[in-house]
Amino acid sequence: MKTILIWGSWRMLKKPYPLTILACLILFGLAEMAGAILGGYPQQVKEIATGIIQSHPSVHGLIGVKDIDMVIIDKTSTEVLARLHTFHLHGHGLAIVIFIISLIIINFDTSDRYKKTLTILLSMGLIYPFGWLFFTILIPFLGRQNSFSLAEKIFFMPFGGLFFLSILVSIVFALTEVIKSFKGRETS
Repeated sequence: MKTILIWGSWRMLKKPYPLTILACLILFGLAEMAGAILGGYPQQVKEIATGIIQSHPSVHGLIGVKDIDMVIIDKTSTEVLARLHTFHLHGHGLAIVIFIISLIIINFDTSDRYKKTLTILLSMGLIYPFGWLFFTILIPFLGRQNSFSLAEKIFFMPFGGLFFLSILVSIVFALTEVIKSFKGRETS
């Protein structure tokens, strides 16, 4: 495994697993594409959402009165843009966070088996932001609440839970290393 030198330090850092790096870059790239769509085509996204919303009037409570329906349609299509923005932000954020935490994990003083298992658990968190994209796509078809419930069951709870669990386990590993380092200094 290749290492990178920490500037001004005697310790060499190991780099994260290549698959983890690739997965982080893919998520970051997809989040960037969502940002490009938000920046370049927000009106087109709202128009597509509006067409779908109008084809599912009962889901959104449309009653056939133009003034009332347009308020509902505008609010819902704006929600679609907002959730796409949420995917954009979560995608960028988790890609960076998971890369950094995987860098920390790979450098723990523990067995490769534990490192790989913990990195896999952590990397499952890369799927979490796709819940926001899934939610975004489903809002015009199913409405806000039904779409969120599905995203929560399929993405947020399982993959967010695995991400959270991996963070807790990482804290325990890091705490163990801190305690070992203090014990090592006491015996010296």
